[in-house]
Amino acid sequence: MTPNDLATGLAAPLGLAIGGGRVYWADSGDGNVLSCPASGCGTAPPTNHASGRTGAVAVTLGNTCLFWVDEVGGGSIAGVGR
Repeated sequence: MTPNDLATGLAAPLGLAIGGGRVYWADSGDGNVLSCPASGCGTAPPTNHASGRTGAVAVTLGNTCLFWVDEVGGGSIAGVGR
């Protein structure tokens, strides 16, 4: 089988969560929390759910929210609706 690249050109993707037909991840290299459809983004850019999160390292999903751990600035757990 040949792997399907869901998104390319990422700075430093970390963490991964899958739900609702989407793949979510933190990109600590550029400080974004992103997602693509499980089939891939194709030529479209990933959906940006949060920016300025250069310490984001882990992602998980709630029923209606996306959460991540951010190691910068003393550490925090943050979330947004999805």
